[in-house]
Amino acid sequence: MEAQEVLQSLVYRDGGQVHLVMTGRGEDGAVVGEVWFISMPGEEEIHINSEMLVQGMAVVDPGNVETCPNAHIYGPAEDRAKKEALAIWTELDTREN
Repeated sequence: MEAQEVLQSLVYRDGGQVHLVMTGRGEDGAVVGEVWFISMPGEEEIHINSEMLVQGMAVVDPGNVETCPNAHIYGPAEDRAKKEALAIWTELDTREN
């Protein structure tokens, strides 16, 4: 599954809201922030940033991560995807071999 499809599956759900907490701007001016999907009436909360990392659909940007309150979970989430050779990490492993 491509990253865009995974992201859509996480945020396009009935009965919920997507919340963005802007934590800064990158050197290129891009918004840096944390994103959650919260179902209504609040029974489920998905931290989109870490979910994309753990599925191997995103990478940690070390230059911008320090502004995020939950930055401490990003490295372990990315490491898990690498260890399991998921998504982009499978492709990188294939190219390296």
